[in-house]
Amino acid sequence: MHPKLYLLVLPSNRANLLDILPQPVLSQAHYKKASLYAVGAAWTKAEAMELAGEIVMEAYKATGTTDVAAYLGDDFLECPEFPEKNLYREWKT
Repeated sequence: MHPKLYLLVLPSNRANLLDILPQPVLSQAHYKKASLYAVGAAWTKAEAMELAGEIVMEAYKATGTTDVAAYLGDDFLECPEFPEKNLYREWKT
């Protein structure tokens, strides 16, 4: 475990563009049970925020929206490792 590593993961809800999680948080019980999809990593919070901005801008330039999850591919909604689970079902409309 590295106390200064930050992971950028696909958002936990549609109100967020990305989630930035300090690595020590991942040892909490909630995150041990959660399926996270990492899209980047940085050594400092400032670097993580800069990388998140770059990813959002890349998505915007490519699609005209800031929907990072859609830009990176919404196939994470169905997790092949757990076909019986409908992950993120609240996102589907």
